[in-house]
Amino acid sequence: MKTSETSNSPESSSQGKTADIKKFRDAYNSADELSREVANFRDDVAIPANNELRYASHHFLSAIGDGGQVTKPDELQKAINHCHRAMYEAVDAGVISALNQIKDFKLSYSTATITDVIPGYLDILKRADKAKSLSARKRDHSDRTVIVSKEYLDLFRELENDCLTIDVSRDELNKKIEEQKRGYRRWMATILLTILGILLTFKF
Repeated sequence: MKTSETSNSPESSSQGKTADIKKFRDAYNSADELSREVANFRDDVAIPANNELRYASHHFLSAIGDGGQVTKPDELQKAINHCHRAMYEAVDAGVISALNQIKDFKLSYSTATITDVIPGYLDILKRADKAKSLSARKRDHSDRTVIVSKEYLDLFRELENDCLTIDVSRDELNKKIEEQKRGYRRWMATILLTILGILLTFKF
């Protein structure tokens, strides 16, 4: 009986609410840090996550009374859920942006032998396919309680590095493409001169 009275005491209730505020603070800080990381990769893709953080702040303020105590626990939970959603939105937007960059790169250098410059290029494409599948699967769930998985977060960071790799390889690939064009022009010139030589031989 004493245990029940203790658990329902004002002190116990206050400790629980303090723990919930700490939970919100930790979730908010993690989401904010992750949003900044994604913004550092591509500035505009962090907008959905930042919107979720604004919603989180709104619900948090609604949860706190004038005395600085939690008066609306359900509002506090909504604030925490928005923080979790912000983390998901940040990672998902980062993954999609990285996939688009890899896709554009693949199209831009479709005539080049990319593996000559990026030995791990096939691994990059495999990771992109995995991310595409994982992103599509996660998009089927739109509830605000979704929590970004470590697998998805790690995949984003790998793709982030992959995008850096393909970016720094562009100059070398452009040189190789230009060399190929020069080689093709030389080959065409040789063919034309050969044909011209044959025609002149027959003419005279």
